[in-house]
Amino acid sequence: TDGVNLTWTPLGLAPAADDAPPPVLPCPEEPRVPPDLVEEWRQAGEDASLGLRELRGKLDDIGDVARLQAVQSAALHIAAQPALLGLDAAADAVAPVLKCFYM
Repeated sequence: TDGVNLTWTPLGLAPAADDAPPPVLPCPEEPRVPPDLVEEWRQAGEDASLGLRELRGKLDDIGDVARLQAVQSAALHIAAQPALLGLDAAADAVAPVLKCFYM
């Protein structure tokens, strides 16, 4: 670095010599979970999300503030501590839950 710019080269990608060809990147790994199982999991998540949206809509329509607040509170708990429910703490796992209830 020169104090302002940071130069970074990933390990294994730095050229060994001026005449050496660039290193070959490794082949991607085979998926550990079959793609059809991943698609089934995504569809199950979409179905659950649709059910939650319908529940929220019903609670909004009838004006049941107490139950709506309880459902929103549950969504916040899931977003705050997803590992308690076996969810990954990644943004793509938590963001849909929050978008469903707060946007």
